[in-house]
Amino acid sequence: MLFESLSLILIAQGTPSIEWQRGIEQHFEFCQSVNFESALCPQMTNLFEVKPLPTGKLTSANLGLAASALRMKRDVSGWLQSLKLNEPRPANSDAQLWDTARWIQAQELFGAKKFNEANQTLDALVETFKMRSSFHQQRAWVQFFAGQYDRALGSILASESPLTDRSPFFKKYFLRALIERESCQYEKAFRTITEGRKQLQNLKPEIDSNPWTKVCVKKAKSELCAQLKDWMTRGFESERAAALTDLDVLETEMNGKGLQAAYAAAKKNLEPIVWPFLGEAWMDELGYYSVEVNSECSSN
Repeated sequence: MLFESLSLILIAQGTPSIEWQRGIEQHFEFCQSVNFESALCPQMTNLFEVKPLPTGKLTSANLGLAASALRMKRDVSGWLQSLKLNEPRPANSDAQLWDTARWIQAQELFGAKKFNEANQTLDALVETFKMRSSFHQQRAWVQFFAGQYDRALGSILASESPLTDRSPFFKKYFLRALIERESCQYEKAFRTITEGRKQLQNLKPEIDSNPWTKVCVKKAKSELCAQLKDWMTRGFESERAAALTDLDVLETEMNGKGLQAAYAAAKKNLEPIVWPFLGEAWMDELGYYSVEVNSECSSN
């Protein structure tokens, strides 16, 4: 469900000459160096070499192996545990490698349904990754499954802050509707589903403004960039379709539980749903937003 779009690619397999964890240009250069034949590059080919699982110390190469394994749904929990990432960072270790390893660890914990542990891990990484929209998107899901609905809504808002790299959050309406359903705000949930459909149908891919496109134009031939744009367009449509399907399934499920009255009321309420306005964006507040959730569930 998570981490499947280009905007959510975390890191790529490293080589000694390419510090892939330092930014998107290094990531792109890595993909060029392997002809995009890596599970962590835009999928313009099906020729992927399955790499071994990481062993030993925390290095750029091992971290790349772990990221590749995670994307291919292979278990790297043993190696992550061997790094003792829950202990203070060793003085001689690279801070960027350490924090990126912890981000991978949080995703591994999420996959194992250890939501509270994943949540605690991401909480400790806010200052490192707060400008990454994908970090806030992933964190919103973790917070939801950890039962922190107010913070999950806050992370949705953080993911779209002008201070982040602003990758699209296709399932933000689905997640908001889930929070409203869990807090028994059924009419609001149905309205969010309706609004989500409308917004998704009107959403534009904006491929030319994507950071990967900009890097490609600067560093590669036009033929490769055309391929990349085509892959990104297909990925955009696939994610939009998946998000619309999730909204449909949730609406059907709720109606199947006898909530037709709330559904009918939502259809009559034509007021658009409102996302909270947090005022001027400040870097020190980014990653710490919280939106009040007023539960309507009965205490009995």
